[in-house]
Amino acid sequence: VLSRHAQIYRKCRKAMVSLEADEILLERYKPLFDQDLKVTTAISDPNGSVHRMENLAWFWTMDIPRDAQQSDWMSEFYRINWLCTKAVQDQWKEEVELIKSEVQWTVNFFNSKFRQWEKLGAQSQEQGAAGHAVYAAHQAAIYANLQDQCPMQIADVNDSD
Repeated sequence: VLSRHAQIYRKCRKAMVSLEADEILLERYKPLFDQDLKVTTAISDPNGSVHRMENLAWFWTMDIPRDAQQSDWMSEFYRINWLCTKAVQDQWKEEVELIKSEVQWTVNFFNSKFRQWEKLGAQSQEQGAAGHAVYAAHQAAIYANLQDQCPMQIADVNDSD
């Protein structure tokens, strides 16, 4: 049934091109490709994860008057598509929040290590272990440097968008 309707549509569009229909009409009724005809099972399997990143084919967004009003199925289809798209958007917002938190956790980790090595250096100096104190100061400087560079590196990544 689907292939028959696709064949009819293609013939009609070919006739529109032959009759030199205006560009606005041809833009509205685009060529129909096989990849546009993939059937979605979002209604029969709404919990399926494969639908999250799928985009609707162009003909689902043509805004045919009373489309959803005349058909409960179409109304359900649009509602499910909207909810799936909203879920993807929410997941990306959550991902952004997590990444921002991870950046802060990284800065906090470097700060913690800096303080740890600084404390070990002070203890080593009190005990008269100059070599240990120098090593601890070097390690503390490394973590202080990492702590200082982390926000700058993240800013560079954010600016590259």
